[in-house]
Amino acid sequence: MNVNVGTPPVILEDFEGNLDKYHKTAGANYNKSVASITYEDDFVRFGNQALKLEYDFTGKPSTSGAYLQATNPANYIQIPGYPQKSACGFTGTAAGIGSGRKFAQTAEPRAARR
Repeated sequence: MNVNVGTPPVILEDFEGNLDKYHKTAGANYNKSVASITYEDDFVRFGNQALKLEYDFTGKPSTSGAYLQATNPANYIQIPGYPQKSACGFTGTAAGIGSGRKFAQTAEPRAARR
């Protein structure tokens, strides 16, 4: 019988390279949505770089969004196991500048498997 008590968090995207596998602009109902890399220590939690997402929803009615979108299915992030939680540290400002520290997920067992 295999019993899995839990697994440590896994970094799914560390943003340590470039953003070539992502669209520079993606979102819904926005004036501006630009993804780039930042090196600012206030935003980098692990490594030397973090995602920077600049956005502007000024004057847009209803729901808006700024996304980091893969350029094609081959660049989708594969999530191992059966995670029940995912997290992304995010710092945003009223000026429309956000920085995602890292994208991580934690896999926790749904139940012991036989």
